[in-house]
Amino acid sequence: MLHKAFSRRSSLSMQVNGAVYT
Repeated sequence: MLHKAFSRRSSLSMQVNGAVYT
């Protein structure tokens, strides 16, 4: 859920979150 908010704020965050989540 948090990763969604981050991706919305910054595309870079989405990539970082993806690496962390996976």
